[in-house]
Amino acid sequence: MAGGGWSSPDEATVSFDDMLDNFMQGHSFLLKEFGTTPKVGWNLDGKGHSAAAARIYSQLGFDAQFFANVDHDLKQKLLKQKEMNFLWRPFEKQSGAEFQLLTGVLKDKGCWAANSMSE
Repeated sequence: MAGGGWSSPDEATVSFDDMLDNFMQGHSFLLKEFGTTPKVGWNLDGKGHSAAAARIYSQLGFDAQFFANVDHDLKQKLLKQKEMNFLWRPFEKQSGAEFQLLTGVLKDKGCWAANSMSE
């Protein structure tokens, strides 16, 4: 149930309205059936991640988001600088830091347990 959207969108190319509709449907279902909505976004195999998606997650009340699929060069840079976890502040110049979101990039595709065992 991580994320709680009705489906897993390609965050870099989906329209703002479609992303909101996806979460409204998914969160409504989860609230009705289980009495709760997720607070963590998990997009293991998304084809991109946008500042708009990070801001939506923040506005939905998410505490964090995690994903694995990022540009190879960026992932190598983040690994080298030990910055695989960071506060994403989407549109900081326009909105300040009020929409910041803890963000984690997984070292490999898969779960953290597998990642931590390989180190």
